[in-house]
Amino acid sequence: MNLAALKRLTRHKPARKRRGQGSASHWGKTAGRGNKGAKARTGWQARSRFEGGQTPLYRRLPKRGFNNPFRLVYAVVNLGQLEQFDAGGRVGPEELRARGLARGHSDGLAVLGAGTFTKALTVRAHRFSRSAVARIAAAGGTVEYLKRVGGVDQVTAPPPPPKPKAPKPPPTKEVKKAPAEKEGKKAPAEKEAKGGGEKGAPKEGKPKESKPKEPKPKKEASGAPAPAGEAAAKPKPKKEKPAAGQAPAPGA
Repeated sequence: MNLAALKRLTRHKPARKRRGQGSASHWGKTAGRGNKGAKARTGWQARSRFEGGQTPLYRRLPKRGFNNPFRLVYAVVNLGQLEQFDAGGRVGPEELRARGLARGHSDGLAVLGAGTFTKALTVRAHRFSRSAVARIAAAGGTVEYLKRVGGVDQVTAPPPPPKPKAPKPPPTKEVKKAPAEKEGKKAPAEKEAKGGGEKGAPKEGKPKESKPKEPKPKKEASGAPAPAGEAAAKPKPKKEKPAAGQAPAPGA
């Protein structure tokens, strides 16, 4: 065997691109990065939803509702799909997955009452509709409720029946009051009953007694003497202020 005649079976590793070696290195002055910009800098990395600086699509589209992180997703099976099993057997999540009736990841199995069902089966699931329970019992089968604990399905007691809803009371109509009653004023019918009917009509009741008017005392003349027992009011003499530079009078 001539070792020099041996050929390489796989492609050889291509030489790496030696950038930044000047224009003689085949990659030019800018080493294939172009002139300036974000792509010419070190550390640039393409982002999946980056659109060059404009508002990206995921921000332009409106948002509706929310995603519940605690929601439970059930694999749905109708009673018509259980007709392919033999009568008297047990049907559960494992048997349904084996026949391809329940696919994908799910948090449980839900059985609905659609389709024709005539076989007596023991159906094991996490949820049942009311029609499915009634039709399974009518066909002579039984129902077993499952509960998933730590990833393992365990048989549990059936849930209690829902409480009947109380009937709603009939709507009551509000009686609108007259404007006179709202303001606290008496209605015109009450006024007529108390004080009479139309305006100008004499009011019923006791007539008012007229009292005699007493004569007013006449004013006395200014020159007449004052009545006895009353001292005449004398006007007080005004004090005169002394002029500037004069001494005040004695006794003032």
